[in-house]
Amino acid sequence: MKKQRGAKRARRAPKRNNAAPAPTPHAPAPRVERRERRRALLRLRDYSVIGAAAAFGVWWLVDDVQAYRQERDLSEIGAGVASIVQVHDPNCSLCAALQRETRAALRGFDDERLRFRIADITTPEGAAFAQRHRAGHVTLLLFDREGAMIQILSGSRPRAALAREFARHFPEARRGAR
Repeated sequence: MKKQRGAKRARRAPKRNNAAPAPTPHAPAPRVERRERRRALLRLRDYSVIGAAAAFGVWWLVDDVQAYRQERDLSEIGAGVASIVQVHDPNCSLCAALQRETRAALRGFDDERLRFRIADITTPEGAAFAQRHRAGHVTLLLFDREGAMIQILSGSRPRAALAREFARHFPEARRGAR
Protein backbone atom coordinates (compact mmCIF):
# COMPACT_ATOMS: atom_id res chain seq x y z
CA MET A 1 0.00 0.00 0.00
CA LYS A 2 1.20 3.40 -0.97
CA LYS A 3 1.88 5.92 1.71
CA GLN A 4 -0.21 9.09 1.44
CA ARG A 5 1.54 12.34 1.39
CA GLY A 6 0.42 14.88 3.85
CA ALA A 7 -1.23 12.33 6.07
CA LYS A 8 1.49 12.73 8.62
CA ARG A 9 1.17 16.43 8.53
CA ALA A 10 -2.54 16.31 9.01
CA ARG A 11 -2.18 14.17 12.09
CA ARG A 12 0.26 16.52 13.71
CA ALA A 13 -1.56 19.46 15.18
CA PRO A 14 0.45 22.54 15.95
CA LYS A 15 1.23 23.01 19.58
CA ARG A 16 -0.65 25.90 21.06
CA ASN A 17 0.09 27.73 24.18
CA ASN A 18 -3.14 28.63 25.96
CA ALA A 19 -1.45 31.28 28.04
CA ALA A 20 -1.93 34.85 26.76
CA PRO A 21 1.23 36.52 25.54
CA ALA A 22 2.74 39.01 27.89
CA PRO A 23 1.82 42.55 26.82
CA THR A 24 4.67 44.61 25.51
CA PRO A 25 4.81 48.38 25.95
CA HIS A 26 4.82 48.96 22.18
CA ALA A 27 2.23 46.41 21.19
CA PRO A 28 -0.11 47.54 18.41
CA ALA A 29 -3.68 48.40 19.39
CA PRO A 30 -6.19 45.64 18.84
CA ARG A 31 -7.83 45.66 15.43
CA VAL A 32 -11.26 46.69 16.72
CA GLU A 33 -9.92 49.92 18.26
CA ARG A 34 -8.12 50.81 15.05
CA ARG A 35 -11.31 50.35 13.03
CA GLU A 36 -13.32 52.52 15.42
CA ARG A 37 -10.67 55.24 15.41
CA ARG A 38 -10.56 55.20 11.60
CA ARG A 39 -14.36 55.47 11.41
CA ALA A 40 -14.34 58.37 13.84
CA LEU A 41 -11.67 60.20 11.82
CA LEU A 42 -13.59 59.62 8.59
CA ARG A 43 -16.79 60.94 10.17
CA LEU A 44 -14.90 63.99 11.44
CA ARG A 45 -13.53 64.60 7.93
CA ASP A 46 -16.99 64.25 6.38
CA TYR A 47 -18.59 66.59 8.91
CA SER A 48 -15.79 69.11 8.39
CA VAL A 49 -16.34 69.09 4.63
CA ILE A 50 -20.11 69.45 5.08
CA GLY A 51 -19.60 72.29 7.58
CA ALA A 52 -17.19 74.11 5.28
CA ALA A 53 -19.59 73.75 2.33
CA ALA A 54 -22.48 75.03 4.44
CA ALA A 55 -20.44 78.02 5.64
CA PHE A 56 -19.43 78.84 2.06
CA GLY A 57 -23.06 78.52 0.93
CA VAL A 58 -24.25 80.90 3.64
CA TRP A 59 -21.48 83.39 2.83
CA TRP A 60 -22.32 83.22 -0.89
CA LEU A 61 -26.03 83.68 -0.22
CA VAL A 62 -25.48 86.68 2.07
CA ASP A 63 -23.05 88.23 -0.42
CA ASP A 64 -25.49 87.66 -3.29
CA VAL A 65 -28.41 89.21 -1.38
CA GLN A 66 -26.29 92.24 -0.44
CA ALA A 67 -25.20 92.72 -4.06
CA TYR A 68 -28.83 92.38 -5.21
CA ARG A 69 -29.98 95.04 -2.74
CA GLN A 70 -27.10 97.38 -3.52
CA GLU A 71 -27.70 97.10 -7.26
CA ARG A 72 -31.33 98.12 -6.79
CA ASP A 73 -30.53 101.08 -4.48
CA LEU A 74 -31.49 104.08 -6.61
CA SER A 75 -30.87 106.59 -3.80
CA GLU A 76 -27.16 106.82 -4.70
CA ILE A 77 -27.83 108.48 -8.05
CA GLY A 78 -26.41 111.99 -7.92
CA ALA A 79 -24.30 111.29 -4.82
CA GLY A 80 -20.99 112.17 -6.48
CA VAL A 81 -20.57 109.07 -8.66
CA ALA A 82 -21.73 108.68 -12.27
CA SER A 83 -24.44 106.06 -12.69
CA ILE A 84 -25.98 103.88 -15.34
CA VAL A 85 -29.50 102.73 -14.52
CA GLN A 86 -31.24 99.96 -16.42
CA VAL A 87 -35.02 100.07 -16.42
CA HIS A 88 -35.59 96.35 -16.09
CA ASP A 89 -38.44 93.85 -16.14
CA PRO A 90 -37.21 90.51 -14.72
CA ASN A 91 -39.68 88.59 -16.91
CA CYS A 92 -38.39 90.13 -20.15
CA SER A 93 -35.75 88.23 -22.14
CA LEU A 94 -34.60 91.42 -23.91
CA CYS A 95 -34.03 93.05 -20.50
CA ALA A 96 -31.95 90.07 -19.39
CA ALA A 97 -29.88 90.24 -22.59
CA LEU A 98 -29.32 93.99 -22.15
CA GLN A 99 -28.28 93.40 -18.54
CA ARG A 100 -25.71 90.76 -19.61
CA GLU A 101 -24.30 93.01 -22.34
CA THR A 102 -24.17 96.03 -20.02
CA ARG A 103 -22.31 94.10 -17.32
CA ALA A 104 -19.85 92.82 -19.91
CA ALA A 105 -19.30 96.35 -21.26
CA LEU A 106 -18.73 97.68 -17.74
CA ARG A 107 -15.81 95.30 -17.09
CA GLY A 108 -13.49 97.92 -18.53
CA PHE A 109 -14.68 100.58 -16.08
CA ASP A 110 -13.88 101.29 -12.44
CA ASP A 111 -16.74 100.38 -10.08
CA GLU A 112 -15.88 103.28 -7.79
CA ARG A 113 -16.25 105.86 -10.59
CA LEU A 114 -19.22 104.41 -12.48
CA ARG A 115 -22.05 102.51 -10.84
CA PHE A 116 -24.57 100.19 -12.43
CA ARG A 117 -28.04 100.19 -10.92
CA ILE A 118 -31.32 98.42 -11.72
CA ALA A 119 -34.77 100.04 -11.66
CA ASP A 120 -36.96 96.93 -11.43
CA ILE A 121 -40.38 97.94 -12.78
CA THR A 122 -42.08 95.16 -10.82
CA THR A 123 -41.28 97.02 -7.57
CA PRO A 124 -42.96 100.31 -6.54
CA GLU A 125 -39.61 102.16 -6.38
CA GLY A 126 -38.49 100.94 -9.81
CA ALA A 127 -41.84 101.68 -11.45
CA ALA A 128 -41.89 105.20 -9.95
CA PHE A 129 -38.31 105.80 -11.14
CA ALA A 130 -39.14 104.66 -14.69
CA GLN A 131 -42.29 106.78 -14.77
CA ARG A 132 -40.45 109.85 -13.43
CA HIS A 133 -37.89 109.59 -16.25
CA ARG A 134 -40.44 108.47 -18.89
CA ALA A 135 -38.50 105.31 -19.67
CA GLY A 136 -39.79 101.87 -20.59
CA HIS A 137 -38.08 98.56 -20.01
CA VAL A 138 -35.03 97.59 -22.12
CA THR A 139 -33.63 101.07 -21.49
CA LEU A 140 -30.40 102.44 -20.02
CA LEU A 141 -30.33 105.88 -18.39
CA LEU A 142 -26.94 107.57 -18.05
CA PHE A 143 -26.51 110.04 -15.17
CA ASP A 144 -23.57 112.30 -14.33
CA ARG A 145 -22.12 112.69 -10.82
CA GLU A 146 -24.72 115.31 -9.83
CA GLY A 147 -27.64 113.15 -10.95
CA ALA A 148 -28.45 114.99 -14.21
CA MET A 149 -29.49 112.66 -17.01
CA ILE A 150 -26.97 112.66 -19.85
CA GLN A 151 -28.54 110.22 -22.30
CA ILE A 152 -31.19 107.56 -22.76
CA LEU A 153 -30.20 104.37 -24.61
CA SER A 154 -33.28 102.39 -25.66
CA GLY A 155 -33.25 98.82 -26.92
CA SER A 156 -30.78 95.99 -26.75
CA ARG A 157 -27.24 96.74 -27.95
CA PRO A 158 -24.03 94.74 -28.24
CA ARG A 159 -21.41 95.17 -25.52
CA ALA A 160 -18.89 96.86 -27.84
CA ALA A 161 -21.40 99.60 -28.73
CA LEU A 162 -22.29 100.04 -25.06
CA ALA A 163 -18.63 100.25 -24.07
CA ARG A 164 -18.07 102.99 -26.68
CA GLU A 165 -21.07 104.97 -25.37
CA PHE A 166 -19.90 104.62 -21.77
CA ALA A 167 -16.34 105.67 -22.70
CA ARG A 168 -17.67 108.71 -24.57
CA HIS A 169 -19.76 109.90 -21.61
CA PHE A 170 -17.56 108.71 -18.74
CA PRO A 171 -13.91 108.81 -19.90
CA GLU A 172 -12.63 109.29 -16.33
CA ALA A 173 -14.25 106.01 -15.26
CA ARG A 174 -12.23 103.78 -17.60
CA ARG A 175 -9.86 101.44 -15.79
CA GLY A 176 -6.39 102.89 -15.70
CA ALA A 177 -7.60 106.48 -16.30
CA ARG A 178 -6.65 108.73 -13.35
